[in-house]
Amino acid sequence: MLLLDEPTNHVDLDTVEWLESYLKTQDVPMVIISHDRAFLDQLCTKIVETEFGVSKTYKGNYSEYILAKAVAVQVQYAAWEKQQKEIEQTKELINRLGAGVNAGRASSEQKVTTWIAYWEACNKSL
Repeated sequence: MLLLDEPTNHVDLDTVEWLESYLKTQDVPMVIISHDRAFLDQLCTKIVETEFGVSKTYKGNYSEYILAKAVAVQVQYAAWEKQQKEIEQTKELINRLGAGVNAGRASSEQKVTTWIAYWEACNKSL
C-alpha cells in the first residue's frame, strides 16, 4: 500500500506530471491526501469522504465525486423537507384531534412526533 500525503506540494509542474504517469503504472493500492484536484482526477478511482465521523465511499475520480456528492445532498434535503411536511401534518392532526373522542389518537400521534424529534437529535450528534 502506498500512502501519499500532499505529494504535489512544493514541486514543479513537470515533476507533478512525471509523478502522475509513474503512479498510473503502479499496481498497488494507494491512499492519496491532496488538495490538487487535477492530480486526484487523474489518479483516483474511489474517493472516501469522512464527514461528522462517518466515512462514505464514492466510485470514480474527484470530478465524479463532486457530482455524486451534490446529488446525495439534494436527495437528503428532499427527504428532510418531506419529513418536515409530515411532522407539520401530524402536529395539525394532533391539534384537531386533541379534544373529545379522538384524544387517544392524538396522544398516539404526539408520541410519534416526540420519537421523530428524539431521532433527529440523535442523528445530529453523530
